[in-house]
Amino acid sequence: MLKQAVLQFNFIMKIEIFVLFFVVGFSLVDNSYGQVYPHEDPSLLEVSLQLQLRNSDGQLVTYIEPTTMYIANIEMVHEFLDTKENKKIIEKDGEMFEVIQYEQTARFDKTAQYATYGMWYKDDFSLLFRHDGYLSSPGDTLDVYWKIVRTIQ
Repeated sequence: MLKQAVLQFNFIMKIEIFVLFFVVGFSLVDNSYGQVYPHEDPSLLEVSLQLQLRNSDGQLVTYIEPTTMYIANIEMVHEFLDTKENKKIIEKDGEMFEVIQYEQTARFDKTAQYATYGMWYKDDFSLLFRHDGYLSSPGDTLDVYWKIVRTIQ
C-alpha cells in the first residue's frame, strides 16, 4: 500500500514538473531575453531580411527569410537607418515613404548554431529576427540583405 502511494506521488510529481516546463516554455515563446518586444510599429511599413549562408567553397548552404520580428528599440532603429545612404523615396496610397536597402557580410571562424539575426547599433540590438537557424563552420560566409520601408523621418 505504501509502495503504491509512493508510485502515485512520483507519477503526480512528474506530471506537475512536465506541466510547469510546458507552461513556462510557452510563456517564453514570444520573449527575447525575458522581455516582450512589439512585432510591428506604424513607422515601419515593411522590413524584410534575407540570409544566405555559403560554405568556404562559395556554395549556398542555407537561404532564410525570417518572419518573426521583435522591435527592441524603435528609436535606435530609426537612428541607425538615418546613418544609411542611398535612400529612395516612393509613394504608396498617396503617402511618401523612404526605402532603405543595404547588405552586410560576415565570415565565420568557428562552428556555431544561430537562430537569431538582428540590427546592431550602439552596442545593442535594436531589431531582432528569429528564424529556423543554421549551423556555421569555419570559412563560411553569411550574406545579409535588408530592405526597410519606413515613414519619412
